[in-house]
Amino acid sequence: MYTIINAGGEAFEAGTKEWVYAGGNINRIERIDNGFEFNITLLNENSELQITLTVDESGSPLGRTSNTTGAYTFNLEKQ
Repeated sequence: MYTIINAGGEAFEAGTKEWVYAGGNINRIERIDNGFEFNITLLNENSELQITLTVDESGSPLGRTSNTTGAYTFNLEKQ
C-alpha cells in the first residue's frame, strides 16, 4: 500500500492505493482498483530498484494529464 499527495493521472493519482504482484510475478506489480501495472527489477547486486511503466493518458478528458503520456523509468538506489 502507498500514499501519494498532489499528483494526477492514472499511475500517480492522489490517495492511498493497494497493489499486488500481477499474476504472481514478483517483477510485475498491479494496482488493484484499476489494473494499472508496472515492472520492477533489482540491479547492481540488489542495491538499486528500477521501476518501469508506460502511461497512456491520450484518451483522457482530464486536460493537462494527457501530457503525462509516455514511458518512465525510476531508479532508486540504496544509500
